[in-house]
Amino acid sequence: RSLGSPKTASPDDVGDYLNEFLMDKRVIDLPFILRWILVKLIIVPGRKMESSKLYKKIWLEKSFPLIEITKELSVKVSNVSNKPTYFAMRYGRYNLDKVFEKIKANHSDIESIQCFPLYPHYTQSSYETAVVSLAEHSERHDLFDKVSVFKPYYSNTEYIECLANSIKEYAKLSDYDHVLFTYHGIPLRHLKKADTLKTCEKNDCFCPLGEREIPRTIKRNSSLYFSKGFENEIDPFNCPLDSDNKVCYKNQLEITSMNVAKKLKLSNYSVSYQSRLG
Repeated sequence: RSLGSPKTASPDDVGDYLNEFLMDKRVIDLPFILRWILVKLIIVPGRKMESSKLYKKIWLEKSFPLIEITKELSVKVSNVSNKPTYFAMRYGRYNLDKVFEKIKANHSDIESIQCFPLYPHYTQSSYETAVVSLAEHSERHDLFDKVSVFKPYYSNTEYIECLANSIKEYAKLSDYDHVLFTYHGIPLRHLKKADTLKTCEKNDCFCPLGEREIPRTIKRNSSLYFSKGFENEIDPFNCPLDSDNKVCYKNQLEITSMNVAKKLKLSNYSVSYQSRLG
């Protein structure tokens, strides 16, 4: 399951997509009325025109690259697993209602549905919203009890191997003195929401690295919040580099970068974000 794309590159379709995406309370976590004013009256009216021009540059006659690449991935997964495979998008085309309808029509005796969110790291605006949406849609189609969800795979050995191989394929590392890992940024307040005990020590670093005498703990309570993946778990939250924190995006990025650097035997590397983490 991936983020999604507009139906076409037209301003109206791009506007519909942006409205659906930005009105998600896990993307812009403002009170509804403020979010409605910001999205409907300020952001979308202007951005849909500019974004439409950009989308037209990558339009592939009938679809967008993200859709086509996800289709190809779905076929490859089906071939490898020898199981029927479907893909859905969180926003725009290929929504879950249509996918669940197709699954029920094609598999009346279905016993289980395994969902794999295409997000290796946890954030409320990507992994979480995808899982919550999955839970809500599966419940409407009487499939909730048959759905299971893969957890974020930021430290998975095969994932680390793929990242390391892709870097080696396109770069001769011996030619560089320093390697910079750069990731998509999210608002710092999204990280702080996970810190339910309000013990965050630094405004610019939600996860201070290093051991604590008394590990922090969190408990997220809601059957849909983590859905099948993290229902009512209590997690260590002291954030050392080798921790397995299930909700801290920054900590997970540090772990991914560290493991890839080890795989590539990098002596000098650092981590940054494409937009400000704050």
